[in-house]
Amino acid sequence: MHTNNAPHGDASTPHADFARLRRLNARAVRDSVTLTGRMAPADLRRPTPCSAWTLADLLAHMTAQHNGFAAAALGHGQDLSHWSVGPLGVDPVAQYRDAAERVIAAFATVESSTVRSPSPKSPARGRSPPSARSAST
Repeated sequence: MHTNNAPHGDASTPHADFARLRRLNARAVRDSVTLTGRMAPADLRRPTPCSAWTLADLLAHMTAQHNGFAAAALGHGQDLSHWSVGPLGVDPVAQYRDAAERVIAAFATVESSTVRSPSPKSPARGRSPPSARSAST
């Protein structure tokens, strides 16, 4: 669905659209932080709509994605270590919150929607991250 009502010929439109997209992304990411802040430790073992993933698996994946996209926005996205799914620490909610704030801060430095953010192919794509699964049990 197209919701941009700005004139198509306006030279400032792409920047304005990108700034709006960046604000909406920051809001969505912060909303996810709020939701994860409501979790109890036992919730990490709960299933998600992704059939084989627990909430711990999903949280570990989302943390890695935020770290990877933050690195990409800062020009370091080709380094696959930024995209790796690691085990959840003692405070997975704080770990996720920190990654979320990193990606929001990194996106704030991007001035153009022409920046390419690589998302490397992961051999674990479509499967639960084993490190997250072992941390949640």
